[in-house]
Amino acid sequence: MTRNFLLIVTALAAAIPAMADTPSPPRTDWGEQVVVLETEWFRAELSNFGGTLRSFLLKGDDRYVRTEAEADAVMEGLAATPQLNVPRGKFSPGPLDMVTTWDWHLYPFALRFEDTDFAELYQKDPTYQVTEATPTSVTFVWPHPEHGVKTQFSVERRWEVDTSTPDHRHVLRATIRFRNAGEREIRGAVRLAITGFEPMPRPQGMCGGMFGPRQDHMQAACGSNEERKLADHLGLSVETGLLNQASFVGINSRYFLLAAVPDGMMVQCLAEADSVGVINVYGRWQLDLRAASSAGQPGLQEFSFAAFLGPKDFDELKAMDGARETGVRRTIDFNMFGKINLAILCEPMLYFMRAVYSLIPSWAVSIILLTLVVKLLTLYWSWKSLVQARKMQQLKPKMDAIKARYKDDNAAMQKAMMELYKREKVNPFGGCLPMLLQMPIWIALYMTIYGSVDLFHAPLFLWVTDLSAQDPYYVLPILLGVLMFVQQKMTPSVGDPAQAKVMLWLMPIMFTWFMLFLPSGLVFYILVNTLLSIGQQYLMNRRFAVKGA
Repeated sequence: MTRNFLLIVTALAAAIPAMADTPSPPRTDWGEQVVVLETEWFRAELSNFGGTLRSFLLKGDDRYVRTEAEADAVMEGLAATPQLNVPRGKFSPGPLDMVTTWDWHLYPFALRFEDTDFAELYQKDPTYQVTEATPTSVTFVWPHPEHGVKTQFSVERRWEVDTSTPDHRHVLRATIRFRNAGEREIRGAVRLAITGFEPMPRPQGMCGGMFGPRQDHMQAACGSNEERKLADHLGLSVETGLLNQASFVGINSRYFLLAAVPDGMMVQCLAEADSVGVINVYGRWQLDLRAASSAGQPGLQEFSFAAFLGPKDFDELKAMDGARETGVRRTIDFNMFGKINLAILCEPMLYFMRAVYSLIPSWAVSIILLTLVVKLLTLYWSWKSLVQARKMQQLKPKMDAIKARYKDDNAAMQKAMMELYKREKVNPFGGCLPMLLQMPIWIALYMTIYGSVDLFHAPLFLWVTDLSAQDPYYVLPILLGVLMFVQQKMTPSVGDPAQAKVMLWLMPIMFTWFMLFLPSGLVFYILVNTLLSIGQQYLMNRRFAVKGA
């Protein structure tokens, strides 16, 4: 076991370019001591190497797992860096481990010291002693009294399960106490390093953007109630200062977050990444320890934070924000193109679907009812636009006559057309209104599905087992294309017959292609909406047919 551990450390040290202040490996005869804290929501392993987390397995929800396909994708990405020697089972199918590193000096929430006399000592031997361990808490102290480290400086790290609110399901409370028993003040800086690993991101293909699967890779994340900063792995080849006053720092992905939220203070946020796959995000603050008093009382400084490791559940992140409004929930991405915040649409959609799901545990029913509500809210405008389209079709003979009369005078033709529209009270652009009304809703639902962990690995029905992923057999996109062809066939056409024929085939084919790679939940929504629109068009056609008779 010890030999394998050394091989892993050696391989990582050779493969990963040394980040700032990389510690030396502990002596093998000291061994690693691990304490387990476990609740119904997680199983956390804390190591005395660094006094921090080495594993955080999610529990309590069957969706928070790594599927075989996802595990295969990770291993495929790792194939490019075989020298990493990833431990067996680290990325295998099963419960998700929020700690994605396996080498002790890359465990998340480790400490780094700058400009202090003891920084080198800490790097050489960051082994803590376990002084207290219960089923819900553990306390570590550095330096270990048996390791011969001579310093008047000491660190106490305490971790405990957060029971302050039922919404803190994936939170550990952490307290760090620095003590100076020496005769001189200690000044410098401390970094809390939040570290993650993933195979290096691949360039986005031609199907990216709005009509394709969004990239899901680790990002450095930090922010406050006023602003949020995100930085992709590829943009952090050198250490970068992201925010000088941050109320949280962490590593963000589409549905999950690894973050530290300091209590009552702000920290500087910096980040860096290497060419193999390691990303480091630092919360940095000043260490200012007075000398020990004449009575022998040490100088003290305390830093406490909430460590969040889990799914970006909206209610849980809102509870993390608390009265301070730290901005942690801003990591849920409801931003179109990274700039336009659609939370005003996304959040009501999410709450509506969750409310329906709590009564009828079926996401298919939730989406159908959401579609009906949206259809009812836009019914007036969509019906008016259908009426306009039908009136335009009835005006076609008069429009053709005007075109024939003014075929050599385009200005006169346009003037006569506008007079005809005004006289008949017809809006030539009225038929576009339903699509314009629906597009923000489609985009908002797209953002809701991609940004809400509620729909992560959530089944729809039968073969569709993940609402956030594309239909594996493309049944829904193809069926949608057929229904759009039917809808186009039923829709009145007033343009050139050749153009109308092209649109009859082009629109369904185009939409089918777009939908192939979009999440099945969104495709299902558009499919249900198209069915309702066909029904609405059928009633409209019957109404005008009766009037015509």
